[in-house]
Amino acid sequence: MKAPLRKDPLRDLLVIQDQINRVFEDRLNSLPSERVGATPLPATGAFQPPIDVYESEGALIVDAELPGLSAEDVQVKVEGGILTIRGERKRPAGPRVKPKGGRPGSDRYHRMERRFGTFVRAFTLPPSVDSFSLETSFEEGVLRVILSKKSSKASSIKKNRK
Repeated sequence: MKAPLRKDPLRDLLVIQDQINRVFEDRLNSLPSERVGATPLPATGAFQPPIDVYESEGALIVDAELPGLSAEDVQVKVEGGILTIRGERKRPAGPRVKPKGGRPGSDRYHRMERRFGTFVRAFTLPPSVDSFSLETSFEEGVLRVILSKKSSKASSIKKNRK
């Protein structure tokens, strides 16, 4: 006689919580960004990389988490006081497995959490940032954009001229 299967109510609750979180995340990712400093854009819905924006004494720094991408997959530009980061993360081709008795390419995902597709993130830059001082680096899946702040002497000269 087989032992009866034991149900784990905590696991069932975690599965339900995960499903609810996915519904909310999908809905939030399909909306244009309305956060401070973000420029509303039509949502692509596919992939929105997480981005940190912070400042040091002399620069505004933007870190974009882009695992699986290289520097060649990403475009960064500043135009009209708006920093735009654009790119695409493609689904890996990977080898297809032919199961016994199955058709080639009949793989089925049981869970797909990684997001793929094109993305665009745009941020309005504060007036204190020098739009022409763009520096980028890409290391271990993190794009770093550094924009120097305008010198305080230039700011005080403009104030005195007014």
